[in-house]
Amino acid sequence: MPHLKFALVGLGLAGLVLSLPEAAAQAPRSSGRAFLVVVNLKRPEADLTLHELSRFFRGEQRFWNNGDRAYPVLPPEDLPDARAIFLSSVIKLDQRGFTLHWRNLVFRGDATDQPISPADERRAVQSVFAERGAIAIVEGSAIRNLDRVAKILTVNGHVRDDADYPLRW
Repeated sequence: MPHLKFALVGLGLAGLVLSLPEAAAQAPRSSGRAFLVVVNLKRPEADLTLHELSRFFRGEQRFWNNGDRAYPVLPPEDLPDARAIFLSSVIKLDQRGFTLHWRNLVFRGDATDQPISPADERRAVQSVFAERGAIAIVEGSAIRNLDRVAKILTVNGHVRDDADYPLRW
């Protein structure tokens, strides 16, 4: 970067040069897209930690705190990039590893079913609406009045619009 600074100084643009850490600190964080965690309206929970969310989708936590069975609902199949990002960033597995992980759980008798894999967001939300224990990951853009049919949980105490919301992509 010294050569760039020298060239910009020669052009009278020295004030425009920032070191990489300074540029990163000053750059606005891209809001981009974010996942929403939705559950049945009758669920008492309002917030989940990212760790708890991961445990539900890894099959490590199969019941809610009140004893209701949990039914994880994956990001919809019509959003393959979103599904891949969710699996790699939150679950820490790729699609193949995730499928093998769940097949192993079912084979060993540690789980009865794999997570629900809806075709689209509408079906994911229908699953949550119909099943008290369902927990779905959706983008939310395809569902009008989402908050009327499902409860949107905060994650680590943050809502989707917060800068520190952990499910941005």
